[in-house]
Amino acid sequence: MAPSAACSATRCGAQLAARTGRDFTDLSDSEALDGIEYFLFPNFFPWGGYLTPLVYRFRPWDDDPGRCLMEVMLLDPLPVGPRPAPAALRFLGGDEPFAAAPELGFLGPILDQDTATMPRVQRGMRASQRARTTLSQYQEVRIRHFHALLSRYTGDPRD
Repeated sequence: MAPSAACSATRCGAQLAARTGRDFTDLSDSEALDGIEYFLFPNFFPWGGYLTPLVYRFRPWDDDPGRCLMEVMLLDPLPVGPRPAPAALRFLGGDEPFAAAPELGFLGPILDQDTATMPRVQRGMRASQRARTTLSQYQEVRIRHFHALLSRYTGDPRD
């Protein structure tokens, strides 16, 4: 697929070069534009690629199974020269959108859109008459794999 006019490999490479002082002229379109999400058990999701240097991790929130802490990290390539100071840790309030964090840039509104459905999904799952959730074969394979591993590690015979 050809890169969009908004961000070609050349343009994205130039933006990265301006931010870091590094040479990105040899990046392919795929390296510059594609974001590939990986899943590392049990709760770590790094994205490969230069345009979306995103990592998120989910951690328990006290003993509340209905809440969690979602950590979002941006891992830009290091700039040329001295290593910059670590980024300041920022916590958003429970009612504060990701878009309120300018350090997330264009990813803030995307994360808001992605997380907007979570409360409805949780309500729907709790409202079901079924004892178990039915997951799709392809789209939710990572969820199925996660629960299979979790069951194996904890010795839960239900799986």
